[in-house]
Amino acid sequence: MKKETKEFIILVLKYFLIMMILFIFAMYSGIIETPKFTYAEF
Repeated sequence: MKKETKEFIILVLKYFLIMMILFIFAMYSGIIETPKFTYAEF
């Protein structure tokens, strides 16, 4: 595997991890509506 490819994969994984942490934090904070609220309407 090329060095550039390995660094790119690590960069993508770091970005994905940060996005997941922000998404989970937003869900717990109530910024993003969780599916529970939509199910409660029925």
